[in-house]
Amino acid sequence: MADIRILLVHPGGVLADIVRVVLESQHGIHVVGQLTDQRGVPDALARTGAQCIIWGLDEADMPDLWPRLLDTRPRTTVIAVDRDGREAFLWRMELRRTPIGEVSPARLVEAIRTAVER
Repeated sequence: MADIRILLVHPGGVLADIVRVVLESQHGIHVVGQLTDQRGVPDALARTGAQCIIWGLDEADMPDLWPRLLDTRPRTTVIAVDRDGREAFLWRMELRRTPIGEVSPARLVEAIRTAVER
């Protein structure tokens, strides 16, 4: 199985630390970057080769640049983790949304592996 490269975007405080620790403890998963400004996402994806973005946002806050990602990086997987860290949603740039449910370290890792391996 190939390694999975993760980009963290807008992860907030403690949640960012928890996500990073959980992901970096997994064999074959590597956090390759962390951004606080969504405008840098397309360049960071190109530079790092990340296949998956963990994006700290509420679902209502869909970034304006998602259509650009759909055009330029259609196989990118996005996991949107809400600001309170309780729920997450899996987005594939093919416009398919899959509820993950309550977020736990195991569910987050499972969702990343399942989405990237498709």
